[in-house]
Amino acid sequence: KILDLSGNNFELLPKSLSRLENLREIYLNDETSMDVNRSLSTIKDLPNLQILHLENDNLKSIPTTLLNFTRLKALYLDGNRFNTLSDNIWAKFENLEYLSLKNDHLKEIPSGIGNLKNLKTLDLSGNDFTVLPQSFSQLENLTEIYLNDEKEMDINQSLYAIKDLPNLKVLHLENDNLKSIPQGLLNLTQLESLYLNNNSFSKMPTE
Repeated sequence: KILDLSGNNFELLPKSLSRLENLREIYLNDETSMDVNRSLSTIKDLPNLQILHLENDNLKSIPTTLLNFTRLKALYLDGNRFNTLSDNIWAKFENLEYLSLKNDHLKEIPSGIGNLKNLKTLDLSGNDFTVLPQSFSQLENLTEIYLNDEKEMDINQSLYAIKDLPNLKVLHLENDNLKSIPQGLLNLTQLESLYLNNNSFSKMPTE
């Protein structure tokens, strides 16, 4: 059900992997020699594959074969070298519940992520964007968002995009160099857990 092939030097996944009909999760991290599109073609029709890891694979764009993985529930694309990500690909992942784009140094977050109606957890930590797209106000099933290590982010404007999400319960604003509690945070009254670790508060508010 789980296969971890991370950190190898192969170019292609063997065709025999197409017969792993019970495979649920596969790790293909740290594969700088892998032909990603051809390898993904081998496993694209696996009926139970729900979780895919493509982390630290030196990707500069979303592999076109990945758009066939419409049944995925979780997708990890951390630590790649995307300059930008297209807005119009995300509607393909209508079943996605977990998306991680951590440490991809994205200067802009694709507004198309707002089309992920079933998304529950989103990790955008360690990027270089300034604002969250307003389309995030459509992520009605989002319960947790990670916005850690965001030194360029306009916190208040970004929080405005998510302030009315009815199911948002957990917010991470860790290591964001905050000097005070963002005013926009006061609008997120639906939160149940708030993480503000490793910021630069000189004092905590008393009210």
